[in-house]
Amino acid sequence: MDRAIAAAEALLARLLPALAAQLRPTGGLHDPLLDAPTPPDHYGNLSAALALSAAGQTAAATIALDAWLATPAERLGHLPFNRLLLLLLRQLQTDDAALAPKLAAGLARCPLRPPYPSNNWSLLATATQVLETEAGSQERAAKRDEFLALLQRWTTSDGGFIDFPAQPAGRVATPQAYHHKALFLIALLARLDGDAALAAQARRLLDWTARYWDATALAGGLGRSSHALFGDGCLLAALLLLSPTCDGVAPAAALATRLSHQFRADGLLWLTPAGASAADAGWDNYMHLSVYNAWTAGVVAFALHLRKRTEAPAALHGIRWQGDQCPAHFHDGSAGLLCLRSASGTSLALGTRGQLPQAFSLNEAELRYAGGQPFHFVSTLGRPLLPPPLRRPLAELLAQPALAGWTPLFRAGGRLYALSDFDEVAIEPQAEGHRIVLNGSARTLTRTPPDTTWRRLIAAFDWRFLGGRLGRSESLRRQRLPGLKARLVMELGLEPPRISRELQLEVGAQGTIEYLNPQGHALMADIGWQRVEIEPELAGDENWQETALPATLPGGLGHCLPRRRLAAGTHRWRLVLALPPSPDQ
Repeated sequence: MDRAIAAAEALLARLLPALAAQLRPTGGLHDPLLDAPTPPDHYGNLSAALALSAAGQTAAATIALDAWLATPAERLGHLPFNRLLLLLLRQLQTDDAALAPKLAAGLARCPLRPPYPSNNWSLLATATQVLETEAGSQERAAKRDEFLALLQRWTTSDGGFIDFPAQPAGRVATPQAYHHKALFLIALLARLDGDAALAAQARRLLDWTARYWDATALAGGLGRSSHALFGDGCLLAALLLLSPTCDGVAPAAALATRLSHQFRADGLLWLTPAGASAADAGWDNYMHLSVYNAWTAGVVAFALHLRKRTEAPAALHGIRWQGDQCPAHFHDGSAGLLCLRSASGTSLALGTRGQLPQAFSLNEAELRYAGGQPFHFVSTLGRPLLPPPLRRPLAELLAQPALAGWTPLFRAGGRLYALSDFDEVAIEPQAEGHRIVLNGSARTLTRTPPDTTWRRLIAAFDWRFLGGRLGRSESLRRQRLPGLKARLVMELGLEPPRISRELQLEVGAQGTIEYLNPQGHALMADIGWQRVEIEPELAGDENWQETALPATLPGGLGHCLPRRRLAAGTHRWRLVLALPPSPDQ
């Protein structure tokens, strides 16, 4: 049997009964972490209905569908998601006359209401418009062209999906989970329609994914929903739909096998790889156990249904997985993402120029998009060597600056700034690694609180009627920290792993800037990293502050030295971290 199909079936064989066990006759899908019905403004019930229907469990699927239909309209949310799920249910049940009225009633409850908070929502809404048209019609072709035009606008020249802003110019945000969502949507449409233009774009997005793939099938680490089950489910479904050829283990099989290590005792999946040891560490506030489990089961079950019951169209023939043939050095300059890879499989992903922080907040610090930080480092045998960066409440970060990991933090004039943006990027291959030189500045880490009655009224209007669109756009206008310029030089080695980091700060104003986390970095606690060089020299290790990181990979520790006020002039810090050679590396 095809190993990808077998691995996906094995995953669903445990996940689907667990979902069915959470169904309640009157409330539909239950969330065991909330000990309450799945949040009604999400898409847990319809995702569960799709998953169970694709598996032939019609009675159980009807319980979830009826629960969603019984939800008061004013409590519904995520309408484009629910609209897609209803259309996929209709695709499955074309001969079920009893179901047709329910699906029609459901679609009437899911009107499209643009604009949406991010590009992945807009792309999803457009995908539903394609699916609603008659197959083979001119209207279908026109809607496909509209979908493709949006995706091309929201894709870097190297193939990365841009989730923000809607009109890309300059810095962008390319969170990997939503790249995988875009890949799933185009793979779905290409599989159903066999359109050559869609298939060509799907290949571009698939190749981009492969360049950041590693030995653990941990295809994540950057941005919102970091390492989240949502993105994994989208990627697994896309791989099943595209069915790329490869020389080694099929990527779908590798991903499904990795996900099998995230099962909870009740048969549901933890939402990140940290789950078994760290529960909800690293979850964004919109992540819910029932919702993401049902979504993953739904899209994977539907993709598996198509894969097993339909022939791949000619346009998808010849698609190849490039994960085993990736270059040793790949840099998407528009996204500011660098991936280094050794011949034996060790891989390191680094943010270079820095991206726009999404969901720019008044009281939460978003560090997952910052430039100048390694956000993923995995050994040849698939062992993560570094934890991913975090999004944390501002108060936590001020109390424990070591939570910031590799990103330098500064406080001046009552505001907090992060060295997150770099205007000049140079990457220089060397005999035993790469040298990265970055020149840039610190930017405000959170939004400016509304300080007048007029601004408070605008903020209230934005939240109530615009879905926070004005507040999010403030990330495009983050202020620089005056009086400070930064130069960061990193030398990176893979065999054995080694990170050299030198930070030079030019301070133009005496005593007005406080450096909160000198020599800040983040490491896995049990790996054996050693600080082999530290400048300025320390009398001992007693000055290091460290804190456990509530990250999506377990076991991370953040480290830094005590905060200090910077005098005018030049300041230089150098830190070299290394792992000794071992059979594992």
